[in-house]
Formats: sequence, C-alpha cells, structure tokens
Amino acid sequence: MNPPKTPVFAWFRAVFLLAALTAAGGQDAPDKGQAAFDRGDYANAYKEWSARAAKNDPGAEYGLGTLLLDGHGVRRDEVRAVAQFRRAAEQGNLDAQIELGDLYGSGRGVPQDYAQAAAWLKRAADRGAPRAQSRLGYLYQQGQGVGQSDTEAFRLYRLAADQGLAEGQLNLGVMYATGRATPQDYVQAHLWFNLAAAQGDKTALANRDALALKMTKEQVEEAQKLARDWHPKTATASPAQDAKTTPPAPAAVATPKPPASPIAPTVAAPAAPTSKNSAPAMTPAAAPSTGAPPEHGGLSPAGGPPPPAGDPGQPVPLLKGK
Repeated sequence: MNPPKTPVFAWFRAVFLLAALTAAGGQDAPDKGQAAFDRGDYANAYKEWSARAAKNDPGAEYGLGTLLLDGHGVRRDEVRAVAQFRRAAEQGNLDAQIELGDLYGSGRGVPQDYAQAAAWLKRAADRGAPRAQSRLGYLYQQGQGVGQSDTEAFRLYRLAADQGLAEGQLNLGVMYATGRATPQDYVQAHLWFNLAAAQGDKTALANRDALALKMTKEQVEEAQKLARDWHPKTATASPAQDAKTTPPAPAAVATPKPPASPIAPTVAAPAAPTSKNSAPAMTPAAAPSTGAPPEHGGLSPAGGPPPPAGDPGQPVPLLKGK
C-alpha cells in the first residue's frame, strides 16, 4: 500500500466579478462594466472600469485586473494586472487580496514569494473568506511563507469547509483520513469528501469511494447521516479586518456561497470492507499551476468514469432550498 499523500490545491485564479458597485454616496449604482463583461463586450468593460478606476473605485480596479490578466479586450499584461489588484486590495477588496495571494504563490506578474502570498491571504482569511482560508491552510501545511503547522492548516481548512467550500472540504477530509493534526477518523473523512463530491468535485468523489472500501456499513451510514444533517456556517471575521484600509462603503464583492440546504441521503450499502489496518492512499489535488484554472476549482479530476447510478460512490444531490 502506497503511503497517503498530503492534500494540496492548485494555485488557480477563480474570477468572481462584481454584480454591482457601491457609489461614493453609498447608493447602489449600475455597473456598466460588469454588464459589458457579462455579454462578452470586453472593450466596453475595459472602458467603463478604467473610468471608475481613475476615481479609485476598488471594484473597478479589480475588474481591470481580471481583464489584464486574461487579455480580454486588452493586451494581456500580468504586471499591470498585479498593480490593479494591489490598488484594490489595499482598499480592502477581498477578491483582490485573494488574487494577489494566488499570484504571489504562482509567480504570475510578480516574483514568486510565499511570504507575500501568505500575508495577502491572511488579510482575507481574517475577514472570513473561505477561499483565502483554504489556501492559507495549504501554505501552513507545506511550510511555505509561514512556519509549518498541520494544526493551523487543519483549523483553516475547517473554517473554509464549514462555509461550504469544496476545496476546503476535500483537504479537511484528507486530514481526517490520514490522521494529520487530528486523530484518524474515517467517518469524518467520508463526511467531508461526501459534501465536496455533492458539489461536483471528482477528486473528493474518488477519495470517498476509496475510503468506503475500508469502512463498515455502520460507519458509512453514520457518515451519511452526518452529511444529511450538515448545514453551512456563517463566517466570523477577525476584529482586525483591514480596519485602516477598508473604505466606509467598499464595492460589494462576491465570494463563494455555501449550499443553502442539507444534502439528500445515499441509500446503497457500501462495498464489503477490506483490511482496515492501513489508510487508503488519498488522491491529492493538483500540483501548483500557473496555467488556466482547471475544472472544479483547480482540483485535479480523478481518473476513470463515475460509478453507475445507485452505487455507494455516487455523489448525493443538493436539495433546493424552499
């Protein structure tokens, strides 16, 4: 049996553009740049956001950064993109702070600097952003830019997972499955893999199915019940949440929202368990990458087709809220 691998995630860019920007007077104003971006009119999006960025609008500065990073409607320029993200981040824009952390971690537009990556991610993580919490947890687990600490990685993964972020749930599941910073617990590992798989994460699906082979029927049923009863938690920001840099009326930022309701049960019995003396090898997320973001939040898909309907490895669906 191969030794279990540690959970990782890819340094990837997840673009969460703004649905609306807050005007200087505190009233919601239509974001013509966002509307242009949504219909694929990148030239006009660049024009609109440039005008607002000239007035130090952090949401528009973030939007400009995304255009420059991808080369939408303008020549791709990662250095200028970093400059736009930095201006927005220094004004307290959460997405820009996470973006800077990602770019410093991958070395896009700036020399790779894990200490800077950790610093920007911490600012967003302290404000309750689950993406930042999960990625900062990875840095702690690897000892990159911060002192190595499985305990701190576990804490941050848990914060992200509790808010419903599949990436955090996957990494937390591997921590439970391999007994890192916590007693080994297959029931908890299955729970978190199951929740991430319900969001379409193929790596979590593969990990859950491999783990189910090591579990008894009763353990799987317990894990499924925990999944059915699970609800996301609301983030709690640290008291020191960019109080000096966040403007009185910052632009609204879009961060990943957790599922609105518990998940439905699986009903099939697990496969007959094999030897339980050793942990199954957990498939990690993809290695750090500077390329385009792969599917499912930068997590590498598991090989092979998904199991047939009714199989205990099939991800459970999310119920729609009433």
